[in-house]
Amino acid sequence: MPPTEGHDWNDHAAEHGTDDVRARLIVAAGTVDLPPTVTLVEGTARLDKLIGGFFAEAQTWHDLPEEQRPAPTAHLVNATMGLGKSRMARGYAARLLKRDQAAVALFAVPLHRLTTEQAANYKKETGDDAAIWRGMKQPDPERDDGRAMCLELDLSEAAQEAGVNVSSVCKVCPSRNTCGYQRQKQQRVRPWYFPHNLLFHERPKAIPAPSVLLIDEKFHDAGMAENIRLAASTLEADPLDVLHVGDRELLRELRGMLLEAFKRAAARVVAPNKRVRLTRADLEAVGLTAERAQDARRIEWTRKPKLKLSGDVPGMVKALQAMAHRFTPKVPTLWGLVEDLLRGDHDTATAIEIEPNAELKGGDGYGLLVWMHRRLSVHESWRAPTLLLDGTARPEILRHWFPDLVRSEEHTSE
Repeated sequence: MPPTEGHDWNDHAAEHGTDDVRARLIVAAGTVDLPPTVTLVEGTARLDKLIGGFFAEAQTWHDLPEEQRPAPTAHLVNATMGLGKSRMARGYAARLLKRDQAAVALFAVPLHRLTTEQAANYKKETGDDAAIWRGMKQPDPERDDGRAMCLELDLSEAAQEAGVNVSSVCKVCPSRNTCGYQRQKQQRVRPWYFPHNLLFHERPKAIPAPSVLLIDEKFHDAGMAENIRLAASTLEADPLDVLHVGDRELLRELRGMLLEAFKRAAARVVAPNKRVRLTRADLEAVGLTAERAQDARRIEWTRKPKLKLSGDVPGMVKALQAMAHRFTPKVPTLWGLVEDLLRGDHDTATAIEIEPNAELKGGDGYGLLVWMHRRLSVHESWRAPTLLLDGTARPEILRHWFPDLVRSEEHTSE
């Protein structure tokens, strides 16, 4: 069965491509050509050569003037667990940083917990400190009261819900001079550890631009945003905040068309608590085109308020909540997914599902609910030669994020 519950292989092919389906079926059938088996000593030597070769290539890239650097490559190293690929990468990174005082090595790991563990390993093996970037909700290791890195979580969460850049809120936060989230920006070392999810956001300015980016194990789970909820009734509100009269009238019309397409899809649901995928036919039947969806997305973004925050935390939280009530970035995101469906090669969306008579949040009763799923992109600010260390990752999947991925020779050691 496909890895997503409720999907068939056609659904999976529409979202991930036929190469991924083929790879999964071959593995499931047990007919995959297994990589050659070598001795533990030979396997370790091969792995060391692969990782060393990557760092040599990265050094060459880093030595070029910035304007002459080609697009950096991404390499996947598959190897038997326990060979020490993470340890080898730490060693080569440390040698790079000692040899080149301008170089920066960034390590992305699956969990916040592992950042502490891996940074400790780096210190133990190299004698050098490594910085750790912790998220706002993570415990502050320098406090003994258990409080989080962000001391005003209500404020930061309200900003995220309103689609406001959290860094702009930090500038006016009354706790900005005492919180761990701001304190960590003072770290001045060149190896950094952080969790995978940070890859899909702009690199914090406190983290230097990388010379090498090392991604340890199964990062792509963090690269999927799934089950994003949006009440269809959000589109029923009159967009009076669109200042241009022509755009306002056009958005009213396009929202009405999209709601009608949702209703067409919802009519196919035959059982309660079930979802149905939106189709190209649903959209085309009401007159929507890719160009019209693009226009709607553009106009929706013009609705985002320009909010100047000041005052105490409760007052700023209230202002942000009011902003989120008037505008949510989920709506332009929805239009982007609609445009993708209309421009794409598939007739059925895997990114948009409709559930009629669903229970809505906030005590708003029941109504038509839109579910969105989308693949996130690694932010361009992390651009650097990239080494992916993973014992089992398949290149067919990873190429959704790194299209030009180079897969090193795979082998099994025993």
